[in-house]
Amino acid sequence: MPSNGSTVKRNVDRSAASDLALRIDYQIAGEAGDVPAASQMLALPFKLTPSDVHPFLTLENYFVAIEKFLLRNHGATLLSALQARLGSAISLDTIHRLSIRSEKHGTLYHIASVDVFTSDERVKLTVSSAVSKTAKECLRREFQIIQTLSRSHNLPYLPIVYGQGDVHSPSGHGYGPQETFAMVLSDWFEGFHEWHTTIDQKNGRRRIVVWDHGTTARYLSEEAWCTLLKEASKILTLYYHPATFRQIYPWHHAAGDFVVNAQDKAIDVRLVTVREYQSIMDAFSTGPIDPLIAIVYFFLNLTVRMRLDRLDGVKDVVWIGDTAVSATVEGFFEAIGHMVRQGKFTLCTVEALVSLLRAFAPEELKGLYQSLSVLYEEGDPEEYALIRTQLDRHVSAVWTALRAFH
Repeated sequence: MPSNGSTVKRNVDRSAASDLALRIDYQIAGEAGDVPAASQMLALPFKLTPSDVHPFLTLENYFVAIEKFLLRNHGATLLSALQARLGSAISLDTIHRLSIRSEKHGTLYHIASVDVFTSDERVKLTVSSAVSKTAKECLRREFQIIQTLSRSHNLPYLPIVYGQGDVHSPSGHGYGPQETFAMVLSDWFEGFHEWHTTIDQKNGRRRIVVWDHGTTARYLSEEAWCTLLKEASKILTLYYHPATFRQIYPWHHAAGDFVVNAQDKAIDVRLVTVREYQSIMDAFSTGPIDPLIAIVYFFLNLTVRMRLDRLDGVKDVVWIGDTAVSATVEGFFEAIGHMVRQGKFTLCTVEALVSLLRAFAPEELKGLYQSLSVLYEEGDPEEYALIRTQLDRHVSAVWTALRAFH
């Protein structure tokens, strides 16, 4: 256990022949900046979710499990990631320090960042961990999905995943019950942060705030957050498969699935998780499916989901304003245009798809949305109740945005 909470130093078996000292720091990310993990802090119960704690694991068990994951098998997975990032082979002996930072305890996953220091380089990686049976199954499946999508799509929006594995963590001093962590090592998107709808305490208005720990609240302008939603819509559309109707779904702003790098007027967006890659059509269609109808449903669902968030990420469900619809429309068609040029969307031209969507009268659009309602009703009753109250206005916003698009 560290003293005064500043640094953890361990002798770690880094080769079969020697036991070399490796400095390992444990940190906890906080709103005011990183907090060194002091002894009393490491003794705290490990959080299963933001509100529930594990029956016997401590925060130290979590950090040590990450350490074991990174350094086992002579650090093979870690070294593979470093070689991919640096472009040349590297040995474990050249690593001077690891800084492991607990970033977030989510409903499913626990996210830690890892700074790897050599004599002249710093590489930042991510370790995602899961403990519950459901979470472990999701994390293992997600690893495979991201690997597959990375091979099939030459796109920069998903993290590169380097390896996965299980780590057994005993309670106490090595006796008693054990827990198993499923872990995945992947890239960390440097400079990217989670964002959410919040209430500006100065004027009571809803705004989009970037969760950049260690800084004052950083709000996005309306132009910036419209660009954010446009980019998120484009990303999801680029991964849509027109022949099988498979798509990245479910996803949710409230879960922090999208992260943003907002510098001046430049907005860059990434997607950090892919829980499933599946068709939604089976949920409400039993017969043969027309691919053009499937892309229409994809678009309509996108316009709804893009407007849903939770206040500060965890509170009440909120509905983002009508300008989000125009942003979604722009992102969707920008992606379709790119896919047409790449030969990945051959159903029709962009102009023909615009004409098809414009051909639906408001009442027809509402009927299509009502077909989609089975997804919302089964997913989250609170969200479904909000969607129902907003549907008429949303249909009008979509109808108007389609006619304004050019």
